[in-house]
Amino acid sequence: MKLQDAFIQALKKHHCSHPASLHALKKVYIAHTYKKRYYHNLKHLSQILSELEVTKSMISNWDAIILAIAYHDIIYSAISKNNEAKSAATASKQLNRLNINKALIDLTCEHIIATKSHEAQTNTDINYFLDADMSILGADWCSYEQYYKGVRKEFKIYPDFIYNKGRIKVLQGFLQDNIYHTAYFYNKYEQQAKLNIQREISILSKLQWEPAKLIPIVIYNSKLNLCVYCSLSFLLV
Repeated sequence: MKLQDAFIQALKKHHCSHPASLHALKKVYIAHTYKKRYYHNLKHLSQILSELEVTKSMISNWDAIILAIAYHDIIYSAISKNNEAKSAATASKQLNRLNINKALIDLTCEHIIATKSHEAQTNTDINYFLDADMSILGADWCSYEQYYKGVRKEFKIYPDFIYNKGRIKVLQGFLQDNIYHTAYFYNKYEQQAKLNIQREISILSKLQWEPAKLIPIVIYNSKLNLCVYCSLSFLLV
């Protein structure tokens, strides 16, 4: 099933009119089609849904899953450290306007907030959601490569020597424990995910930076008829 159909069906079950559902869906689409979304876009949302449809029989509250998929990355900025909280707040605000019951809104927000740490939760539904969100890590190398290059583009504001160091730290954290919390996703993706992560770390680690070097520069000022000597400090790959 396509995300838009699942989203509208979920809202319809909670007495949301079709026009109101379409309006809410439009806001989700606008956010995820922003030109700087190279990975956290509609394709990512569709992938999560596709992964979870296989496990639907093991999920208690499917509507919360659908709403969490739609809203968990609705706010996404490379320079923000609280995207998840902002996304949850946006979901709560928009769903309240649709008169969705508070229990479902709170559960949806609980799913979204959990994506900040991706730690195992007591709620099994949330664990399935977190695992599906991370399923790209266990994809074939071609898909994984597209993923990490897409994320790099989203963080292009940072130079390589800053981004690579931070990215390696995050990836090494994934290797310290199980990535996936449910048996289904662990058996399906854990081994390949760690191979992919190790390969990316190896690629990033090869981009070694030398200490800053001083390069002499001579600048001639014709009006003053003199030469100014200075140096330029920069990093070499």
